[in-house]
Amino acid sequence: MPAQFFALLAVLIIPARIVGLVIRWARWLPRHTAAPSSVTRTAHVMLVAGGIVTFATPLAVRVHHVFFGRMRCPPTTLPGRVYELLSAGMSDAVRYGAYCGVGTVVLTALWLLYATWRWHWRVRPPDVPRDPPYR
Repeated sequence: MPAQFFALLAVLIIPARIVGLVIRWARWLPRHTAAPSSVTRTAHVMLVAGGIVTFATPLAVRVHHVFFGRMRCPPTTLPGRVYELLSAGMSDAVRYGAYCGVGTVVLTALWLLYATWRWHWRVRPPDVPRDPPYR
């Protein structure tokens, strides 16, 4: 039971929380800074595209192996070997899909980091006479 819980935590809950934090960051930015709303739209489009690629990659590889993988095997190949090749291809596809998903979240976070720097950290506060410097 504990091993299954930690596997569920590592596979589903932690990545969902990270994506949720990136979405909250994207929503926070235009509300509290001078950033345009296109920053949020761009971040959302990047996350949706990454999700589509993440889930479509294993499906596409599975379809490719089912339709074209069997044709490349000689007719004398044992069925167990064919399914072993299919499962190896599916494992690779899921791994590559996960890499695409992580890469997309990292790119979105970098985009939001740039936008935060551009519209929040780089903006100088107004100069007030007889006030100490802020930076």
